[in-house]
Amino acid sequence: AGDRIMTIAGANVRVRIEGPEDAPPIILLHGFIYSLESFDAWASELSRTYRVIRFDLLGHGLSGPDPEKRYSPQQRAAFIGDVMNALGVNQAIIGGNSLGGLAAWRFAATSPERVAALILVSPGGYPANGVGDAPLSPPAPFAFFLRNPTEAGVALVLQGVYADKSQITPERIARVTAMMRQPGNGDAYVESIEEFSLPDPEPMLRSIVAPTLILWGAEDKVIPVDHGRRMEMAISGAELIVYD
Repeated sequence: AGDRIMTIAGANVRVRIEGPEDAPPIILLHGFIYSLESFDAWASELSRTYRVIRFDLLGHGLSGPDPEKRYSPQQRAAFIGDVMNALGVNQAIIGGNSLGGLAAWRFAATSPERVAALILVSPGGYPANGVGDAPLSPPAPFAFFLRNPTEAGVALVLQGVYADKSQITPERIARVTAMMRQPGNGDAYVESIEEFSLPDPEPMLRSIVAPTLILWGAEDKVIPVDHGRRMEMAISGAELIVYD
């Protein structure tokens, strides 16, 4: 694949770009502890007709930790603009899952002229799991796991994420574990949680003007599908599709 390590706004970033150079750009943002490989299946389809751009979030995958620790959701949103500037992309379709989705919609709210359309796959947004206006420190056992991931631990985490258990392959477990074990990522995950807050998103959601497609799983155990329904109501012109 066309991977490159770029220096963007003072950070090392792994970027992968596929598809025709003159096709409309789409940027896909993965979730917490994952890497750009999350969207392999999407990219293989979309790269026929789109210029598919992916990058490992700061403190994730092969990008590694950010010297400036820009790990809050709003800083992650702003960094999307930095990546676009570095690649000479003025406007793009922005898609994101979970943490990447949270960054995507915040970017759409704060930089509307740069977002042609928005695709949100079970994005973060509304207060959840005790996190609201203020961040929570991760419980000690979870922080230990983030810094010292084992394949058994990763397999357990993926059990809670994939409804289709056939997706939890030995290859996927090994890859996620290897990415988590990249130098500095464990500390970056913990620091990300310590900066992660979920204040009431509705004022920002209501300001989004990009056409928005929201995708959710009915059985989502990480972020409840009810959040998708609320998001669809808050973003004018949004469409929610719920999968069984």
